[in-house]
Amino acid sequence: MPKINVPKFSEKLRDILKKNGITLKEKITTEDFEKEVVRYLDKNNVLHLGTTYRDVPRVTPIEYKHDGLIIYMFSEGGGKFVNLSKNKKVAASIASPYAPKKDFFGAKGLQIWGKATVYSRKSTPAKFRECLKIMKIDESRLSPDFNYRVIKIEPETLRYRNTRSGYRGITWSKD
Repeated sequence: MPKINVPKFSEKLRDILKKNGITLKEKITTEDFEKEVVRYLDKNNVLHLGTTYRDVPRVTPIEYKHDGLIIYMFSEGGGKFVNLSKNKKVAASIASPYAPKKDFFGAKGLQIWGKATVYSRKSTPAKFRECLKIMKIDESRLSPDFNYRVIKIEPETLRYRNTRSGYRGITWSKD
């Protein structure tokens, strides 16, 4: 069963936020938090995927689809696959456009830590096709000569911020 951690904030910060029409959430159910994260995932389509190997990090902007909290990315290749073949631990972030001069407390974003699994058309065709269905990608439109791949991230930890809506650094952790 996943756990939720709602950080405690000082009275000073709470007062500042209250003057700006913001009330931070003091508690939330796992189900409500997951629904909020899914809504955020629905509103976006690009994340920044962080992989690493031999202490050399790599960050790749890439389009994603999701099924609940599970993230799927379709890719033609790149250095991220070398990293993923050696280290399945990944991090990703999604950030909404932010205009601090217009709304200082308007930042919205999601951080994701988890394990990635790579499915390829050639080595894991059944799992690859299953992912394509979830992503609503028509395999018949793909060149038969190319070994396309799907990266699937199962999150272990999520941290969400949408201060305007009362979410400030709330963390979800999978047991």
